[in-house]
Amino acid sequence: MDSLGQIAKNVFKRRIARKEYVFSVMVFAAGLALLLYLSPYLDQNLFRTYAHSDISTFFAVFVYLLCIMLWSLCWIGLTLWLVARTAFRLNDIGTPGWPLALALYLLSVVNNYYPGPVTRWLIIISLIGLLCALLLPTGLCTRKPMKA
Repeated sequence: MDSLGQIAKNVFKRRIARKEYVFSVMVFAAGLALLLYLSPYLDQNLFRTYAHSDISTFFAVFVYLLCIMLWSLCWIGLTLWLVARTAFRLNDIGTPGWPLALALYLLSVVNNYYPGPVTRWLIIISLIGLLCALLLPTGLCTRKPMKA
């Protein structure tokens, strides 16, 4: 039986091939497009259109809130999944994957909370980091044994 520390170490050291990472990015893009497509529908709250009594209005609002909750959980899950896959890919390159992946994520969302001309460039830095995770070869930053 592995210790909790060993399990955590195995989770953080996991590796992922470039081909799997490309597939992960495509799944993220498809999920992002689907969620963006559903956003206007949820924003209009069309659930109350056919409600003609108090109980039907209650259930319409209840279903609407459940859909918003499901939509939010899908967003959070999709984002965490891509951050984890990016961390695994950065581990495969030979860099500290989790700190870099979390930093790339924070750089990409800081503009939502502190808009300004400088923070807009942070999104480009985040995209460059994702491209590095995608394009750099496996084991680039790992030490190679010296030949005698």
